Amino acid sequence: MDVFEPYVCFTSLGFLFIVPTGFRISSKSTDRRKNIRGSRRADDDPENPAGGKSFPVHSLVAKPSDGNWMGLQWSIALSFTQTALREVPTLQGVYKIFDSDISSLLYIGETANLRSRLTTHAKKNWQCQQPLFSFVTLPEGTPSYQRHEVENDLLGGYYAQFQTMPRFQLMNHH
Repeated sequence: MDVFEPYVCFTSLGFLFIVPTGFRISSKSTDRRKNIRGSRRADDDPENPAGGKSFPVHSLVAKPSDGNWMGLQWSIALSFTQTALREVPTLQGVYKIFDSDISSLLYIGETANLRSRLTTHAKKNWQCQQPLFSFVTLPEGTPSYQRHEVENDLLGGYYAQFQTMPRFQLMNHH
């Protein structure tokens, strides 16, 4: 039997799950009392229990502040100005918010509309001088469960690197 190193995974709703490497949050366990979710899918099983194919698993590559973190091509880092926000596409995708002074990740999210969601985040107090954001658009028609898979890969990758979650990941802050 293979041994998988667990990582902690959080949903955008703030729920904690312990997810072993090679598992996906979208695969369901039958025993929630143990606070363990997911099941190992066969390597050749592309189907997701939520229905349809899973998004490819992302590799732990680079640092969160890098433009190729987790093997994705992130946009350049932008500040929360009206000009920058107007340039953000209204497409679906994932995003990261970080403190420009220390390149510390503050939050990771997914959304159906990047511009709308990042405009909402621009109104929040990130408790740093210059919060920046970067995003990756996902293909049109990507189902919401696949956006959640990508978000969870990013959170799991961050946790694997730093043994903690981004500062505001579990806070309902304003």
